[in-house]
Amino acid sequence: MRQALLAIALVIPALGVHAQGAGDAQTFEVVSVKVRTESGGGPNTSSPDRYNRLNASLRGLVQDAYGLQPYEVAGGPEWVTGAVRFDVMAKASSVPTRDQMRLMVQHMLRERFALRTHKEMREMPTYVLRIARADGRLGDKLTKTTVDCAVAVVECRPTQIARPRPGGVLLQYQVKGIDSGEFARWLSPYLGRTVIDRTGLKGDFDIDLAFSPGGGNPGAPVDENVSIFAALQEQLGLKVDADRGPVEVLVIDSAEMPTPD
Repeated sequence: MRQALLAIALVIPALGVHAQGAGDAQTFEVVSVKVRTESGGGPNTSSPDRYNRLNASLRGLVQDAYGLQPYEVAGGPEWVTGAVRFDVMAKASSVPTRDQMRLMVQHMLRERFALRTHKEMREMPTYVLRIARADGRLGDKLTKTTVDCAVAVVECRPTQIARPRPGGVLLQYQVKGIDSGEFARWLSPYLGRTVIDRTGLKGDFDIDLAFSPGGGNPGAPVDENVSIFAALQEQLGLKVDADRGPVEVLVIDSAEMPTPD
């Protein structure tokens, strides 16, 4: 059985049953899905019209397709978490937007893996984002924006720069014209929980935040070993408190190993 699974290789030609039809923006022109037969993998090369993922679990593909974090996906057969891994390469007939690309990957998962899901709310650990100081004063790296992002689109694009340091890296995140709710959503993958905004801040802000991913790196100089919790408080004047609350989760009801055409 294992050998049969490893031998599966699916290549769908542009004119095949899963080819992109006229006016159908939710399917790829060409898709290749292969069960990976060796460990490790190369880089996930990408271009605007292609979706390539090497050595990926089905759960990882689901996270990609729906823009979710690991804790926001649950259920499914045991193998979806990584016991079987896949190389997926797909090409669109034109350049899709990010949302269109996600819809196309969702369609591919339904077609190729017979993926069936539903959403539900579950009580889970969360963080609550608040202003740290009793007097409401913010840090000097969190300031009201003076940029009209509707005009200065390029200037308002967020940047993330990983700066090598002894024992690890220092990640610098800079963005203009972001509101506190959007910033809370950005924090969630770094903290491993949904972050709920309860700062009460109104309007858009400029943020310049530097921290050591993973909570700090042993061996790094003290002034370069900054956890995200400390960085939030010292640089932005914000803090996160542990809490519990309802979180929307995508539950995998069923999935099947892909089969050849």
